[in-house]
Amino acid sequence: MKVYKVVKKVGEKYYSCLANGRYKLEYVKGKITTAIEGTLGIMVFPKEKDAKNFVRAWWDGKFVILPVTPIGKGTWIKTIARDVLWHVIRAFYRTKASDYYTSAVKGTKCYKAVRVL
Repeated sequence: MKVYKVVKKVGEKYYSCLANGRYKLEYVKGKITTAIEGTLGIMVFPKEKDAKNFVRAWWDGKFVILPVTPIGKGTWIKTIARDVLWHVIRAFYRTKASDYYTSAVKGTKCYKAVRVL
């Protein structure tokens, strides 16, 4: 099954589009990327149109959409960290306070790992 991952292109490399610090992952074509332990997983979209909606919502000219194969059982999510700063992401995982989260774009699903196609 193919799903879609929004990433940030830096030179010829692909990274997590919004996560920074210890939460930032690199995506290499043909390789498996595994989520950071203790997180919701790697955020993807089953439909390309939902990935495009995410790009529109968080627009950055360096964002691209990569096709990936999910590994494991996915989980639908409703909230994501409201900011890209590592300490806000950490607070999102440590607390339920609404100061640290915002609604996820429709169609957001997380997996523990993905293989970049």
